[in-house]
Amino acid sequence: MKFAQVTANSFQSSKIVKFEHYSYSVNDQIGSGFSSQVFKGRNENTNETVAIKIIDRSKITNEVEEFLLNQEIKALSLMNSENVIKMYDYYHKPQCTYIITEYCNQGNVGELIKRKQRIDEIEAIKIMKHIVNGFKEQVAKGVIHRDLKPINILIRNGIPKIADYGFSKMMNAPPETIYYNVGTALYMSPQTMIKNIYSEKTDIWSLGVIFYEMLYGQVPFSAQSEKDLAQVILKTQPQFPPNIPVSKETIEFILKCLSIDESKRFSSSDLEHHPIFYRRHTMTAPRPIADRNPSVKNREHYSPQRTTEYNHNRINFIAQTAMPQSALKSRESVRHLTQNDEVIQAQFQFIELMFRILRILDKQVVLNQELQIKLKFLIIKNMFFKTILLREVVEKKKNVLQLYEFDIYIETVGKYQTQVHELYQIAKEYHDKQYQMIESNHTLKQSVLRDRSFQKIYENYKSVTESYEFYLLFSTLLQRCIRDLYNKCNSRLAGANDSQQLQLQDETMVYVLEQLTFYYSLLRLIIENNNNIQIFTKKAQISRILQASPEQITKSNLMSIRQSIQEMKI
Repeated sequence: MKFAQVTANSFQSSKIVKFEHYSYSVNDQIGSGFSSQVFKGRNENTNETVAIKIIDRSKITNEVEEFLLNQEIKALSLMNSENVIKMYDYYHKPQCTYIITEYCNQGNVGELIKRKQRIDEIEAIKIMKHIVNGFKEQVAKGVIHRDLKPINILIRNGIPKIADYGFSKMMNAPPETIYYNVGTALYMSPQTMIKNIYSEKTDIWSLGVIFYEMLYGQVPFSAQSEKDLAQVILKTQPQFPPNIPVSKETIEFILKCLSIDESKRFSSSDLEHHPIFYRRHTMTAPRPIADRNPSVKNREHYSPQRTTEYNHNRINFIAQTAMPQSALKSRESVRHLTQNDEVIQAQFQFIELMFRILRILDKQVVLNQELQIKLKFLIIKNMFFKTILLREVVEKKKNVLQLYEFDIYIETVGKYQTQVHELYQIAKEYHDKQYQMIESNHTLKQSVLRDRSFQKIYENYKSVTESYEFYLLFSTLLQRCIRDLYNKCNSRLAGANDSQQLQLQDETMVYVLEQLTFYYSLLRLIIENNNNIQIFTKKAQISRILQASPEQITKSNLMSIRQSIQEMKI
């Protein structure tokens, strides 16, 4: 426990307040609650802008409020995700408790909804993907938020972040001895509202309400009192206005979050792996959300709120993928890349591309079963090889990536160690699982091993070294996959107009075809240059597909892919 060295009049009239290595102006208040104030402040050591929440301990008058404060600090200290507000520090003092977090400079999702009236489906899904990623971290660390709502989703440099853990509770916390109810009624599950029960499923209900509100500009259920609201929820189904275009997959997602029966309500895993997050426009760099300011109609809802509001600006999201966020930090951890860093970053990007394709193939069948299983096995093998190479550099200090002045550079590779270790564990788990899946199915094994090229790679299962022969054999099978998938797409879209929006299954197939065609171009680059890492780094340009501007996939995309296939003579 830390004790701040500050004066007792921190809430009083002094213009600039300093404590430890932080400072704030009393004129820079950006939020407030019953017992707290939030100020925009500064870290004096780094000059970084921070948010400083000051809790007046004289207003904490019972054990429940003390419990909630301690739970908030514990929850924030456990979590590490770009989609959860980051706590830098906290200090306890007899008069005040100080919680220092990152400063979110672009308001919150609640303000965004008010400003835009409603958010188009594509943009709402992108936002939801960030929120689900933060929620996944919550669940992993055993935290229940208990007050998820749009104004508690803050935005920092285009990234939505779950914030305000003042009502949170650890799943393993001992049972309370005092009855109390927390949260905001409009976002409460029926179990919470009626029985005061909180769980992971409580927060998932709130996520469904948030998603609905983003899309339709209003909550799915409203009433004049909390008692009436409970009855409305139990007796009515959410209505989806037909004049607002929303896909059936998104509606299904919302309904699963808002299932009255908790056993039928989505789990955290169901959220993360839902098909709406595997469309092209949710897997590439999202477009900026237009900064519109239409008039907002007044809506009268029963809505008691705990608010911490921040100033808002134009929203501009960065690239988001299905890859675990802690592993992705490797792409962003180096501000000034050396030539050697660029080599390592290119390998991280290659792994990210493979991971992205695998996550789609895990959920969607786009090829015949046998061909898809072989394709997955070879992508996993490729990914495993690349993580082993990175491990050799970072952990064993071997120059297997042809890095310059390695004896000097070796002193700096430790910055990648955490990310490389995690990527290796992920790849190894994929590798072993796919092998065991084939081994345990005798009929399937016999079938896939009829392919002599595949058999040669498969029977060398324990190999941990990539080879020229591996890439030759892999590229041959990948050519076959691309041809088969192209023919399948071409047949399914025979009657479609060039600009017509595609069904989800067709959209996914065309997207996978595009990814595989690009993947094949990388294999050719490796083969033609004898796996020269420096040439690969300069010419691969993987970031252009990882961070490409999103677009609606239509038949015209297939025509563009056909041109690439013809140029590469696939």
